[in-house]
Amino acid sequence: MTLFRRLFNSSLSVDSLNTFLSENIQSFYALHNSNIERLNEEKNDICDFIEGRRLIFEQLNFTSNINKAFISILFDFSERFGFAAFATIENIQRRHNLYLGQRREAAKLFLLNIRSNDQYINRYEQICSLLQSSLETEEDTDKDVVVTFLNYYAKVVLDTSTATDVASEYSLALKRNLIASRANATFSFLQNDYLSRLLEIDISDSASAYNSINNLIDEIYERDYAIAEVVTEEEYLVEKDTNYANSLDSQTFSFNRIRQIAVANSDWNNFLHHRGVLPLQSEAEMFTYLKSVGPMHKAKLNSCFDAIQFTDITNAVEIIDWGCGQALATVVLNDYLNEKNINHLNVDKIILIEPSELTLKRAALHTKLTGITDNIKTVCKVFNHLNIDDVKTDPDSTKIHLFSNVIDIDENIFSQNRLIELIQNSQSGMNYFICSSPFITDYKTNQIDNFVRSFTNREMIYTIDNKRGNWINEWSRVLRVFKIDIT
Repeated sequence: MTLFRRLFNSSLSVDSLNTFLSENIQSFYALHNSNIERLNEEKNDICDFIEGRRLIFEQLNFTSNINKAFISILFDFSERFGFAAFATIENIQRRHNLYLGQRREAAKLFLLNIRSNDQYINRYEQICSLLQSSLETEEDTDKDVVVTFLNYYAKVVLDTSTATDVASEYSLALKRNLIASRANATFSFLQNDYLSRLLEIDISDSASAYNSINNLIDEIYERDYAIAEVVTEEEYLVEKDTNYANSLDSQTFSFNRIRQIAVANSDWNNFLHHRGVLPLQSEAEMFTYLKSVGPMHKAKLNSCFDAIQFTDITNAVEIIDWGCGQALATVVLNDYLNEKNINHLNVDKIILIEPSELTLKRAALHTKLTGITDNIKTVCKVFNHLNIDDVKTDPDSTKIHLFSNVIDIDENIFSQNRLIELIQNSQSGMNYFICSSPFITDYKTNQIDNFVRSFTNREMIYTIDNKRGNWINEWSRVLRVFKIDIT
């Protein structure tokens, strides 16, 4: 029985629907990121649920992050399959002021309130601008942005088709716009190879063209977007004998010092692909990341550290910096301890986990210069390839887990369930979790909450959400701090 058929059968009331979503939301995330064969198995049941249970799911409490995320998932399925019930999802979003993201706002421009074919073309620039902004500020890969544009193109081809085997003037206009945008490099996402192949499709036969476009979309859903594994034989990776390494010393080392260097060596025009959540591949990218978003991340982390009673930690401490990047979270923690004169912590070990060898070497350099411990372990792996030996800690120590801009990364990059299982099997004893991210969408916020909810005996220490404009400097934050004794 499909997931949505089970949902349909379990949704006889608002309470039963709430219960099913609470118990199975992670399965909906997995389905959202699954291949096209799996999605097609669910297609009819998704439609049956939206149409047959509309009066029930419209009554859900949409202050719940689970329910907000579920609506985002329904929105994407409705866009993908072109369901007429798409308007129902949009009405819920509008009534409850849910933020689904700029990509979905772009989809609404070609799926709703189209009163003439001219509007498909007149809205081209606005649709592309929203998709580009989504790629730069909200998406982890270009997958969903490209799929939404393909859905837009397919809808124009099909809805404006002529009775003869001649492409409509609107399909031709859209194709000309795409060619011009690619030539002028107006929107970077339009340079995607799938859109090169889109231009090769003959649009004179609208039905055939529509099927060909959907075949492209199917290919994208089958593509592996996971981060490629890095193979290195070095057991301990650290940057040394570079101009950057030689410019630093332990006496003056701090977060502010390394950001000064970043500011001096980058400019604001550098573009961070995918918000910098994917592995950084050059020193220029590392400088750009630290310059553009470093202060916001420092402020978010310090908010988390303020909530922790460090005086309660009296035994040895081991720190794991997950997806550490340049180890900025570790550096900020060290600065915080020094500024607050918290000098009793006995940090016995730090584990740095990062799939980019270049960035991991810099992370190890930064961590070494903090002087917080000489026992530093580097693990150059993606999360899905980690094993227990990579992250094993002493059951008698207190573990501090730093998740800075990590937990809300898409499931097609790493499996959250696999990560949770690894932690539960390797981190016996007392564990503090610091989860810090910007607010991106309600969908991503609930990914963080999914992680937190998986630790059933946790003690919540701090939780706060601030959308952009509701915190200092127009920044946003989603913070979760909790502790748990894993047995």
